[in-house]
Amino acid sequence: MVEWFGDVADGQMVLNECGEIVKQQLLWLPHQYPYIQLDEWVVMPNHVHVIIQIKPYAII
Repeated sequence: MVEWFGDVADGQMVLNECGEIVKQQLLWLPHQYPYIQLDEWVVMPNHVHVIIQIKPYAII
């Protein structure tokens, strides 16, 4: 398995440089697009899980 975004050490995800970029871009998304909300997200060693909620237009 290729570990693109980091590695797990002592049960904790340790992000590498690419993993940190993914994390920062995920955190940036709601600032750039105010109509979305990140409900949950996790960067894994070789993939990312993200649940994005799209807010109703009236809430924006």
